[in-house]
Amino acid sequence: MNALPTFHSTEFSLTASDVERIITGFEQGTLPKAEWTHAAHLVMAMWYALHLPESELLSHIRPRIRAYNLAVGVENTTTSGYHETLTVFYIHVVVRFLKEFLAREITLQSPETLINALLQSECARREYPLRFYTKERLFSSEARTEWLPPENALGGE
Repeated sequence: MNALPTFHSTEFSLTASDVERIITGFEQGTLPKAEWTHAAHLVMAMWYALHLPESELLSHIRPRIRAYNLAVGVENTTTSGYHETLTVFYIHVVVRFLKEFLAREITLQSPETLINALLQSECARREYPLRFYTKERLFSSEARTEWLPPENALGGE
């Protein structure tokens, strides 16, 4: 598998088998913890955005992240593991990216093409949420356990 980027890069391209391995490993709790990177989170979010109705994304993803964390020995607490605000934020970002990308395309794209486009985009940068939140708010216990809306509006809101 190609190394997953931790920031914006155009020097990589995930294959269909890379994506399948990430999704299968995530769902089965067998993806090595070291490979559960920011990019892997985005791969997972885009995968589900491509395969589920938007209205079901959060209810599908939330318990799976929590279960994956437990499978790799990470407790979901107010200081570690699952982060509600980041999860909801990135679901919104991925859905918006997907809609905008598909509106510009005239041909059907493969899931890995869409995932690679997302990973190469500005919104895939780890620091992207800090355009909308202060560090204090985003990394608070409250933000980890419940959805806190951005302090600066996301496009389309």
